[in-house]
Amino acid sequence: MPDPAGESAKTPPLPPNDGPLPERIDGLSPHRSLPLDRWLTAVDDPSTGHRYALRLTYGITPAVIAISILARVLGMHIPLGVATLIGATMLLVTWVQEQMVRRGNYRSWMPVVHVNVALTLLTIWVGFSGGVHSPFVWIFALVCAMYGMLRGLRWALITATLSCLYLLVGAEFAVGMGLHLRDAGGDPVPARAFLASYAAMFYLVAVVSALGRQQLKEISRLAYTDGLTGLGNRRALKQALEQELARSARVGRPVGVLVVELDGFKEVNDRLGHLHGDEILRRVGAALRVTCRATDSLIRFGGDEFVVVLPDSRADEAMIAAERIRTAISAIDLPDRPPLTASIGLSTYPDDALTAPELLDAADRAMYQVKARGGNRIGLAS
Repeated sequence: MPDPAGESAKTPPLPPNDGPLPERIDGLSPHRSLPLDRWLTAVDDPSTGHRYALRLTYGITPAVIAISILARVLGMHIPLGVATLIGATMLLVTWVQEQMVRRGNYRSWMPVVHVNVALTLLTIWVGFSGGVHSPFVWIFALVCAMYGMLRGLRWALITATLSCLYLLVGAEFAVGMGLHLRDAGGDPVPARAFLASYAAMFYLVAVVSALGRQQLKEISRLAYTDGLTGLGNRRALKQALEQELARSARVGRPVGVLVVELDGFKEVNDRLGHLHGDEILRRVGAALRVTCRATDSLIRFGGDEFVVVLPDSRADEAMIAAERIRTAISAIDLPDRPPLTASIGLSTYPDDALTAPELLDAADRAMYQVKARGGNRIGLAS
């Protein structure tokens, strides 16, 4: 490993919530990432957003029922039986969809059904509790915020538009049932002003939540990125391994792991300086991006050490990828110096190990065995 001085030898630190990181690869933290971390840093996968919408529904629905009970205790005449039936129906629909997602049967129509069922049931409840004068209209805005944060601006605006339409239906329902608010003279209180203000609120919440989502994702992206090379950092490595091993255990596909360390990099730093060493590391990162697949996870683990996670790769396929990487690194042109070389260790799940720490340790030991034989080659875990 290179001399610890200079950026070319530094490892990006983790936030204090994760605790200190180990010095070696085989000490990968066993702690799981927070669900919010997983969502924010995941590729925009529709099933991911829908899974979190379902989980939030489990929390929001009982809260609405509890608020309804409180309103009844405080003297508001609302049918608690209707509230309970609506809540039970929402939870049942959510549970059915969650089971489908868990079995890998996500379909594009599922979020559409979920949001329309939620808004339909909410409309019925708002209608029974006073229409546009109901104290539960704000829940429409909560649904807009949820989809804005989980799915982005397009879904937020669609949800806001649907909320306006459903609220209009709820207002007409309340008028038809005689449940709307009346003034002191017994005449219905005009609903137009309420509808306009609620519509403005729904769209404002939708836009703000979608913009907040973009900002949070950018902050999280920076927290998972190595500042020098633009590759992932140790947090990204931990997350990638957890996700890929879980997926591989579910679908029965192998995962390859490469540990790549540059040969003689300390001498490069000593001879050319750490600024030149940093530039070399950036060029190695660029070479990895060009050489590897879009589905591969590229990590700068620290100093001159890199890790590549190869989904759906057997040992022979990982060997081909490792050779491409070794060749690409050797092609990096250095002034007044022999070609840059790298030692690469290779391990695969489930042949060489069944857990992330063991998998990394196997590839790490294979890499050091290669270094002991002079480097510039690829070693298989034994």
